[in-house]
Amino acid sequence: SASRATLAARLFGEEPSRIIVSIAKEDVLKARAVAEANRTSFEILGEVGGNAVHIDGCLEVRVKDLAEAHHRCLESIVGT
Repeated sequence: SASRATLAARLFGEEPSRIIVSIAKEDVLKARAVAEANRTSFEILGEVGGNAVHIDGCLEVRVKDLAEAHHRCLESIVGT
């Protein structure tokens, strides 16, 4: 369906020239000015903090669960 395609694009899109950065709140205006000076679009996607990754309409996962999955990801390939 169209909504699944949109969701997949939001999560896994690999359009050229997309850059995602994490910056301090006090640097947002400076970052926006740099983007505008370089005729580049600028959009705030979210906020960093808390104990879960939450993407509106897409997912919510505890950071602890992500960290555990990351640390265990190669166990089945290389052993413990």
